[in-house]
Amino acid sequence: MGPKNAPPFAFFRGLLLSAVFITAIESSTVCRSAYFSTLADKQLKGFVVKRFKSPGQISCCQSCLKNTWCTSTNFKLAPQTSDGEGTCELNKHNSSVIKQNTYLQFEKGVAFSMLWLKGCPTTNSCKNGGVCVYDEKKQSYSCKCKPIWTGETCTDLVTCDSHPCKNRGTCRDRVNGYNCSCAPGFHGTQCEKIEGQPCSKAYRIFFEKPSTKRHTKKENAISSILSEFTVCFFVKMNDTNTNGEQCLYSYAEASSTSGNGISVWLNYPKSRIGISVNEASGTDTGAGISDTMWHHICVTWKSTKGAWQLYLDGQLRSNKTGLNKNHKVPAGGTVIIGQDQDKVGGGFAFNESFGPGEVTEVNLWSRVLSASDIAEQYANCHITKVGLIHWWEQFKDGVTGVKVVEP
Repeated sequence: MGPKNAPPFAFFRGLLLSAVFITAIESSTVCRSAYFSTLADKQLKGFVVKRFKSPGQISCCQSCLKNTWCTSTNFKLAPQTSDGEGTCELNKHNSSVIKQNTYLQFEKGVAFSMLWLKGCPTTNSCKNGGVCVYDEKKQSYSCKCKPIWTGETCTDLVTCDSHPCKNRGTCRDRVNGYNCSCAPGFHGTQCEKIEGQPCSKAYRIFFEKPSTKRHTKKENAISSILSEFTVCFFVKMNDTNTNGEQCLYSYAEASSTSGNGISVWLNYPKSRIGISVNEASGTDTGAGISDTMWHHICVTWKSTKGAWQLYLDGQLRSNKTGLNKNHKVPAGGTVIIGQDQDKVGGGFAFNESFGPGEVTEVNLWSRVLSASDIAEQYANCHITKVGLIHWWEQFKDGVTGVKVVEP
């Protein structure tokens, strides 16, 4: 391999860069690729792990590359030698040692060489399906192991002694690892997944109890007039005995004299899902939520014939026509999650407030999503970008009185 440009030497403050030796070497043992930068007449003291005779400086660097723990070398030419032989020292330390510049000292005839990794090994050193993760800033890499494996290269089996089961799961050791028996509402190898909520990487908003002071909002949520739409979200009720109508999603715009342009709510005591377009005309879908598990709700509507559909947990549960036929949803309004809007951004009522419960991945599209789009969203949290108007990340800065729960 040819020579490359040297990494920056900002951490060698106050030192004279006497010489620079750069090479690209690939170890035949662990296949790490790296560059070495060299300072003449400098030696790192206090971090030597291994010392031996070496036929030359390049050979010393190659020895460092073959040991995954090695981060630098000291090489001192043997006296009265003409063929480059000398003493090689392999060091182990983190980058802060060099930045502090405390242990790097003047030593005549010694060359200090710093290793710079080019990335993960060219062949995967992580075993049993592990994935290598490279940290350029720390100049290191590590293995992200599959659930039943651990250790530096994912070769050690995880046992119950390390308490791998999450969310109150019960662990039992097996010959090839362990097995987690999950508490109700959780699943996964380590009980890390919440039933009905595959979007484990998305933040959640927690409503502690019904209150007119708890919501999250997105202003100017719709940029153009809608003749059709799909709104989807995941919701979890923490109490199924609350009375009244709890509004999960509402969109209001100033020109509308009848309140919400779009709303989705829960009718109690039967916990049935209701939807409305232009408030004056709403409908009970006949489908409902009667437990405290996570559920996925999608509502579609099209101006032609006023056709609507209600999907619950990826399945079409009800559909009809005649919901505000030929109406258009105006642009420029505000979306509120957790409250019904009697006026834009306000006019909340306690008996229409959502809670206690949680919401995540609230998204709106300017088209009617297909059944396969909705099923994929429920099963794998695949959020299609085609026609997406507002998306979940936009609501994070608009929270009031609610708790944001990070994944």
